[in-house]
Amino acid sequence: MSRASEVVLVVSPRYANDVAMGVEAAGMVPRVERLGLEALAQCRDGDVRVAVVDA
Repeated sequence: MSRASEVVLVVSPRYANDVAMGVEAAGMVPRVERLGLEALAQCRDGDVRVAVVDA
């Protein structure tokens, strides 16, 4: 399976940690960065970001 150059996951605060830990545990990426919506524009290729939004 090829790895996407950039993936952004948008989750509610309730599930953000579970999603991040699952992605890291699966070994899909070296690390997951949690950030707010205002930082989504700064995503770089090769990064996986978890954007936390209020549900």
